[in-house]
Amino acid sequence: MMQLWRAHDTRLRRTVGLRIVSANHPRITQLHDGAVAAARITDRRFINVLDVMGPAPDDELVIITEWIPGIALRELLDEPMSALGASQLMTQVASAIAAAHAEGVTHGHLRPANVLLLPDGSVRLRGHGVDSGLYGVDPDMDPVAADIHGLGSLLYACLTGRWPFAVRTGLPVATQVKNRPVDPEQFVADVPRQLSRIIDGCWRGQFTTADELTTSLQAQSARLWNPPRREWLATRKQRVVAGGLAGSLAVGAVLMGLADAANRPGNPVTAQTRSQGIASLVTTMSTNEQRLPVVKVRDYDPYGVDGENPQELRYATDKDPLTAWTTLTYSDPFLSGKPGVGLVVDLGAPRPIRSVDLRLVGANSNLRVLVGNRIFSDPTKYRTFADVTGAGSHILLRSPRPMNGRYVLVWFTRLPWIDGGYRGGVRSVVVRSG
Repeated sequence: MMQLWRAHDTRLRRTVGLRIVSANHPRITQLHDGAVAAARITDRRFINVLDVMGPAPDDELVIITEWIPGIALRELLDEPMSALGASQLMTQVASAIAAAHAEGVTHGHLRPANVLLLPDGSVRLRGHGVDSGLYGVDPDMDPVAADIHGLGSLLYACLTGRWPFAVRTGLPVATQVKNRPVDPEQFVADVPRQLSRIIDGCWRGQFTTADELTTSLQAQSARLWNPPRREWLATRKQRVVAGGLAGSLAVGAVLMGLADAANRPGNPVTAQTRSQGIASLVTTMSTNEQRLPVVKVRDYDPYGVDGENPQELRYATDKDPLTAWTTLTYSDPFLSGKPGVGLVVDLGAPRPIRSVDLRLVGANSNLRVLVGNRIFSDPTKYRTFADVTGAGSHILLRSPRPMNGRYVLVWFTRLPWIDGGYRGGVRSVVVRSG
């Protein structure tokens, strides 16, 4: 009653996926509604639904999706991942699920086969709305809660190479003790207890949103990140930062042979810019806003050694559109496992911040604009002004109410492809009150 095809769209000259389902399928209505809902997702971390046709008049439902070559997570779990690798990967997945939830769409049936890894180290998720339409929400609970439960199960699978419950995933089922899977640290050495607590929290409903889970995973990744010593990252002349995500080089070697046209050098993936936090994206500046003075700009690299091009900091505020402060060049968009890098703008004293105007280097950065009254070594201690994904070369953020603070941190968590590597940067940063 169902077929899956790889097909070629002759009009738009692209490869697509076709899922063809008989109109007699017992869940045809749920499948149709799930596919239509999934088509609303604009985040580029998902394999997008391009069109939904039928079931009338041909007595079949046709769901057309992107076709993205990649390796399913299931294929990489013959051996458990490292704790850092698992937490970094699942931070990406949880963040993507949170973005879908913000658009009112749930997955409902998360499995290792739904997570694809691409050559640039990023992930794509598939099956949104469609898999739950075919098979029902699993586990049988509120769809948002089911997604959070599924994220915990995926993290368990990454750490152990086992699926925690007796359902078909292609992975062995974890050993059960008193009708629950054994804790990961009892199965694999060196799994941090905090990751087990995160998994347990997903299953017990302690996380009410995927955003909360993402924050916990990011914090754990930061704790697991061990800054490389100077003899490893010898000098600032070494422009490409080597891997911090355990296993990423081996995975990358396998993936580099895959032809993902959207990720080739010179043709970066672009995304619809989105912002979360108290500030929203706007297109024009308010006439009653006043530019705040910038006393000093400094690079912010709490997880690195030599900093991020401090000699270029003046370019972020020199009013020259052709100059910019840039990060180091990395081998993948997620900074080879480093939680992030950025720059801090010092306003001299706590001031009411209403808007932040950023002109950036490249397209498709993920970044956070954070505010604080002191410079913290832990970026999670700052207050969030805005969390932006898919940023273009110019973004203007405005809050409906001022946020008081002395320091503004522009914190990059994903970098765009530029000239043979991944590098972000700021051409200008303007902070206004009003």
